[in-house]
Amino acid sequence: MTSVKRFRDWTILSKILSISFSSLILMFLALILYVLPVVGDKVVEMKKEGLENVVETALHLVASYDARAKAGEFSLGEAQKRAVESVKNMAYGTSGYVWINDMQPKMIMHPTQPQLNGTDLTDYKDPNGKRLFVEFVKICGEKGGGTVDYMWPKPGATKPVPKSSYVKAYEPWGWVIGTGAYLDQIAAEVSSVKRKVMAIFCLVGFFVVALTVWVARRITKPLWRTKTAEWGRSATLWPS
Repeated sequence: MTSVKRFRDWTILSKILSISFSSLILMFLALILYVLPVVGDKVVEMKKEGLENVVETALHLVASYDARAKAGEFSLGEAQKRAVESVKNMAYGTSGYVWINDMQPKMIMHPTQPQLNGTDLTDYKDPNGKRLFVEFVKICGEKGGGTVDYMWPKPGATKPVPKSSYVKAYEPWGWVIGTGAYLDQIAAEVSSVKRKVMAIFCLVGFFVVALTVWVARRITKPLWRTKTAEWGRSATLWPS
């Protein structure tokens, strides 16, 4: 009851501002606890969808060469050679690329590590002991495609770092086509988007507070003038 009385004793300006700031605090908590995590998950989801789209584009490209070979435009060997060259040129972003291995697994084409081309990768392991190329073949054999997490160096570097790749099989040729994203880059993108959302919130919050103060003053100023005038009239009733 005391707290209610105290709030009633506040000025109208203080009451309006307290409601505004309380709303902003609640919105900030919702932003931190719900909105930002959802935004982060959405960025990761979109990144994964982007990897799938790149692989699907490569698959369509390979399928087009397969169709041209079947139509007699050129031999199967020539079709595969042209497909490999086309996929090799599908670099994107700062470190994005597409590679091809077969179901052995043997590397058919890797644009950033050509020394692996033609190599049997059955026993190739990342620093954690994962036989990643065997995993690529396995997930393609079981599901037709999917995501595999492992360690791999960035283009131009030698130290392996966490990476997540999406692979899918082109069954007519027994190929596995894949592309991936480094987890630190995904985390950087998530952080960048979150910072932008926070900046927008702060900007909106600033304008809301400024607008609230302006409206509150517009409301309270006439009331204050009326009250002051009433005090002046009351003072004239008392003898000097």
